[in-house]
Amino acid sequence: MAEKTLELGICMAGAVSAGAYTAGVMDYLLEALEDWERRRQEEGVPQHRVVIKVIGGASAGGMTGIITAAALNNRIEPVQRLDQDDILKEQPQNKLYHSWVDLTQTDMLQKLLATDDIRPGKVESLLNSDFIDAVAERAMQVNHAFKIYPKYVDRNLKVFTTLSNTKGFPFFSEFQGNNHENNYHSSYHADYATFKLNSKASDYKKDGWMPLDFFTGYNADIAKNAAMATGAFPIGLKPRIIERPLHYVNDMDWNRKLFQNFPLTGPDPYRALIVDGGMINNEPFEKLSSLLPGLHDDENHFKATTLMVDPFPSYLKDFDMQATNFDDMISKTLSAMIGHLRTKPEYTKPTQDPKNKRRFQIAPVRRTYNGKKSGAEAIACGFLGGFGGFIHKEFRIHDYFLGRHNCERFLRHHFTVSKECTNEIFVEGYKELDEANLKKFTSYSGELQIIPIFKPEAPTEEARRRGYMPTFEHNKKWPLRKREEIDAYAGQIGKRMDMVLKNLNAKNPEQTSRKPKKKKKLNLFSRVMIYLAYKLFLKRKAVERVLDTVKEDMEKHKLLR
Repeated sequence: MAEKTLELGICMAGAVSAGAYTAGVMDYLLEALEDWERRRQEEGVPQHRVVIKVIGGASAGGMTGIITAAALNNRIEPVQRLDQDDILKEQPQNKLYHSWVDLTQTDMLQKLLATDDIRPGKVESLLNSDFIDAVAERAMQVNHAFKIYPKYVDRNLKVFTTLSNTKGFPFFSEFQGNNHENNYHSSYHADYATFKLNSKASDYKKDGWMPLDFFTGYNADIAKNAAMATGAFPIGLKPRIIERPLHYVNDMDWNRKLFQNFPLTGPDPYRALIVDGGMINNEPFEKLSSLLPGLHDDENHFKATTLMVDPFPSYLKDFDMQATNFDDMISKTLSAMIGHLRTKPEYTKPTQDPKNKRRFQIAPVRRTYNGKKSGAEAIACGFLGGFGGFIHKEFRIHDYFLGRHNCERFLRHHFTVSKECTNEIFVEGYKELDEANLKKFTSYSGELQIIPIFKPEAPTEEARRRGYMPTFEHNKKWPLRKREEIDAYAGQIGKRMDMVLKNLNAKNPEQTSRKPKKKKKLNLFSRVMIYLAYKLFLKRKAVERVLDTVKEDMEKHKLLR
């Protein structure tokens, strides 16, 4: 009888530097699938399959998805342990670790504060984003001698990332009245970069899924630019231009209704100025779900499922109705705008059924001596809105290994089906196993693992934590930095601030014309954006206040010693 297969779609949410956590989750997931594949001919091994069919994400999640697609064209060597003596050593053999943990140096804040990206009259972002180009270029490289493609990944894997298109796609509505010109123009700004792996031009189905082949380089530059663009955090990191053939955009399935009535015309290829994809859609599970026809709520019938990796899971927060001062209203207005942009009630089906198999989630969980931490409190990169991981590599290392640990626990105890399940995928997969072997793949709640984990579980939580987490500089499992290290950035912060302010409204010598143009003044929107940038990243003009803000947030996350 043919092997029974469960199709898996992976959705990865935005996370800034906490993309290191998502990378760790993916590293362990691929390791577990590879281990299962190697053991498949042994006795007592489940015989069903789990195949990754689609990977989609936003911002850091979208970047990780494209990096994962590129990594499949190389031998994937998991990073399982790090010795304390060489904890900062680079791991170039693993694209996920190299891209998210190694980056380009241990202290990435020095790179972010460098001023060599600023030109007279040209400030693209509050922080220097040039290192992203180097990381992206490196991640796209493939080993041309490597020809073994993993059986647990669909050969034509679909990979997509969300984009926030600043120009948008124009459309209009006709109203009859005294204005004979069209009187209702609007634009739609949700964009996507969609790719089908290991495909060539002749494979294109006129559905917007761009053929992508890292070996030949076909559309690899578009994928690289899309990865950088989806992570272009507004104001903080510079926006990116994506250039792609016009027909790919017009053919895009998810925007087809719009383009059927208002097809894009004009220059081909189509050029778009893109900012962070997470601004509009940070958890694109509904798009990913549309690509998996086998989704079903009931464990007895589902043939596909989705897994969301979210370093910053959302929590219900109290709303202060009395906070109506100017500062609070800017924050509340932005939160309302972004919240509404990301909301998709038509795809949200409330359910209290613990047996629902349509959606699963992995999010940060870390147990401490005084209880359990979750979400941003559990990860080291969670402070400063996710930018904290750029301060030191140990923060990124911690989150990478926490991601691996959380994924292992998830696969072992939560990604499961009941033993009474009648789903033919698992009935066939487990039918040859005796009771002793079934016990090896049984969760603490008595259910069967969908992806079997072969390594025995450590007997206690403390032993599991010791086994997964490296020991950091101060001989503990939680990374800490000294206050003096943060204070040492004062000079660089001040220099960057000065250069940004000096060049925001300076004349740009690159823009020449026959007639000199009157120097433009910043409009109200630009001035508000500048204020917001200070509010979010610098808080005030004083460097001391910036440093205090960083240290206060680190203290809140217990990262200072």
